[in-house]
Amino acid sequence: LLLYSSCNNYADIKYQVVTYKDITNVQKQSMDLLYQAGGFTLFLVLAVGFILFLSLRKVMAPLTRLREAAASVANGNYEVVVPSEGKTELAQVGESFNLMTGKVKEQIEKLSAVNRTQRQLLGSLAHELKTPMTAIIGYADTLLTVRLSPERQEKALAYIGNECRRLSRLSVKMLELTGLYETGE
Repeated sequence: LLLYSSCNNYADIKYQVVTYKDITNVQKQSMDLLYQAGGFTLFLVLAVGFILFLSLRKVMAPLTRLREAAASVANGNYEVVVPSEGKTELAQVGESFNLMTGKVKEQIEKLSAVNRTQRQLLGSLAHELKTPMTAIIGYADTLLTVRLSPERQEKALAYIGNECRRLSRLSVKMLELTGLYETGE
């Protein structure tokens, strides 16, 4: 109930008017309006949130692709390319990323080529070292086990000396090639 009272004076007579009104219907309508406004607000918040989610997902898609590409490169896949169209900052980052992966791939290919060349060089040097060492071992075993004339002994020792000098030259060349020995030039 809504009570309303007013005090008035009329011809020096004081009187008070009290009125009341049943406002149950108004209160019910107010609550219905509140629930409708709350439901509409909740729907609006959810709709705007969903639209914002989709918009942010679309805006963040290039960053997501860039993150996935970086993970792929970290796993050794240097063939990955990210989109870099446009003039935005993300396009510039994508272009830089693609340039970086290209340079890394190029360096890896160069290092692989150098590695192959070094393996071939080591194989060749091992073969070149084996020949004089085999000759030295053969002549030393001959000197130790067979009686030779002094001329033949001297000839065998000279051959051993020559092969040792050859080994020395080969080891100097190996050190020069590996950069551990400098000739002074």
